[in-house]
Amino acid sequence: MAFADPSHRATAWIEGFAILVAVAVVSLVTAVSDYKKEGQFLAQLSIEIAGQVVVVRRGGKEETVHRDNLKVGDLIKIQNGMNIPVDGICIEANGVLVDESAMTGESDHLLRETYDKCYIRLKEHEEEDKFTQTAHDIPSPVVLSGTQIQTGQGWFLTIVVDKDTCENQILAAVEQKSNETTPLQDKLEVIATDIGKLGMYCAILIIHCLLLRRFIESMMRRKFDLWGGELNKEGNFCTEE
Repeated sequence: MAFADPSHRATAWIEGFAILVAVAVVSLVTAVSDYKKEGQFLAQLSIEIAGQVVVVRRGGKEETVHRDNLKVGDLIKIQNGMNIPVDGICIEANGVLVDESAMTGESDHLLRETYDKCYIRLKEHEEEDKFTQTAHDIPSPVVLSGTQIQTGQGWFLTIVVDKDTCENQILAAVEQKSNETTPLQDKLEVIATDIGKLGMYCAILIIHCLLLRRFIESMMRRKFDLWGGELNKEGNFCTEE
């Protein structure tokens, strides 16, 4: 508006105002869309968390408890398809098969038995001619958080909860590594910063060059009208009578 001709000054504000309105509309629509998506995500997350409950035996009585409220010493009922929330040891197992692919990457289902049965199976296996000690040869009484029960029923004793479980330790290690940057990422960050600074310096330089050019041309033509009102309709400076 400052450099517009006096005859166009009444409409010189329209272009800049239209740009501001367009930016405001786009920003508002994007913000509303992101807000709705975040609300749907939180609602779905709350439903998923509310479904993370297990059957626990405390004081001889069975009750439904959320996985975040489990304590060491709780007896948790093993059910088909359940995700193990804590680390524990089987005290009663009837054909329990566990999928540990989330922990080991292997999709084979492993048998879980009580400690006594596992010890007996170990002694029998050691007496065999071809002695091998693998997860498929000898069952284990240990169930780990993050694994899934495929079949079977029983009970297991909680021995590790909260951040000390295997699942939470793995998640903590992954989050710690994700925050670390590689040398390539550091170099790319430096390059991106330099490009941003160069663009900003060029923009400032161009603005000053255009302003200086406009000022010089106006001074040479003697038609410099910064605040408006100095020039008359013929383009000459107004003089007092």
